Amino acid sequence: MSHAVHAPGHKCPNCGSAGVREFCPDCGQSAADGHAPTVGHFLHELTHEIGHVDGKIFRTVLALLFQPGKLTEEYWSGHVVSWLRPIRIFLIAAAIHLFFATGLGPFNFKTLVGVDDKGKRHLIVSDDPERNAARGHIQPLPEPERHEIEEGFVHTYNQLRYTGPLWLAGFLWLRFRRRQPFFVNHLILALHLYSFFYVLAVISGELRHMSPWLGLVGLSALIYVPLAMRRLFLGGYVRAVFSTLYVFAMMSFIEIGLAAIGIVRSGLIIG
Repeated sequence: MSHAVHAPGHKCPNCGSAGVREFCPDCGQSAADGHAPTVGHFLHELTHEIGHVDGKIFRTVLALLFQPGKLTEEYWSGHVVSWLRPIRIFLIAAAIHLFFATGLGPFNFKTLVGVDDKGKRHLIVSDDPERNAARGHIQPLPEPERHEIEEGFVHTYNQLRYTGPLWLAGFLWLRFRRRQPFFVNHLILALHLYSFFYVLAVISGELRHMSPWLGLVGLSALIYVPLAMRRLFLGGYVRAVFSTLYVFAMMSFIEIGLAAIGIVRSGLIIG
């Protein structure tokens, strides 16, 4: 299929630069663009864009879910164009989690608002808030009032959740800066880790509706993270396991901290 192109030396219709051949030397626009398009040209561009974008998305999702550390390794090596960028992956994963997840944050924490013997309201954020409430002699509030308070807290938390990767990147840099001195590289790793956990939380939550046993797919993170850390920081499996414990501890600390800020800003007491 042929395309009309500008003669060498023609000005670029996008930026006006001279010397255009196959592409403009300044803005990069193709010489095939900027003229009245034919039906053939339009169909070619449509096929190219759909195939290119869908192919990139498909490759990125497969690497994110089934090749631990692959995306981060690629970016650290400078192989960027073939993959969706880390911030875009994170925003997409966070949006999917926001609309479809059954819990709060990358670990699918649950919330419960209750009142103690002194009449003070508490908001409990954990994997089993009912059990924690029973231990603290906290009685759940009636559903309408409880729902209203929890909605306010979740709204506040969702404004804070996007800072999670930045905090995790700081902790990763403190721990692994000798092997990877650049903070931005740790931020890329943090974005990929959060993206994986968000997607995994949605998948495990949906599968849990089908069967509690299927929900155990969330435990695959216990295999995923050590493999990712071993790929990125080398060393043996023992070192990878300790690195994984550090990652889980820091992510838990971050999420509990963000939840605590949300609770305080909502005018409640941390349960």
